[in-house]
Amino acid sequence: VVASLVFTLGAFRIVDQVGSSTTHVICGAERRTVSVLRGIAGGCWILSFDWILKSVEKGEWVDEEEFELDARFPGAKISRLNRAVGSAGIFRELGPIFISKGGTEPSRPVLMELVERCGGQLSGTARKSETICVGGGKGRV
Repeated sequence: VVASLVFTLGAFRIVDQVGSSTTHVICGAERRTVSVLRGIAGGCWILSFDWILKSVEKGEWVDEEEFELDARFPGAKISRLNRAVGSAGIFRELGPIFISKGGTEPSRPVLMELVERCGGQLSGTARKSETICVGGGKGRV
């Protein structure tokens, strides 16, 4: 259903996973999913499904701002505005971040991807991490 609505209006395409070329993430429910986190990290518009419905009703894509889920995901707007001016990411000024093996959800590889997409640096050990350690236990990358 969603794909046919988007196809009807044109200009956008639907993909299975949020990537570097993604500009909009549509939420059916206001949940913090991996797709939403990737969208925030990438500076995408994080929008309610109502944006698509209102656009179909008008026969053209309507302005996104009214449908932006910035109350639920305040970092999304900050990240989107940073992307618009070519900023390096919301973690760019933090020191190295350590993510332990196992025991986290989302998975360690996904968390590592998100940190890097947000301009962060990864640390190989908790001792070398200056600011943030994610997950439990002691270990190395």
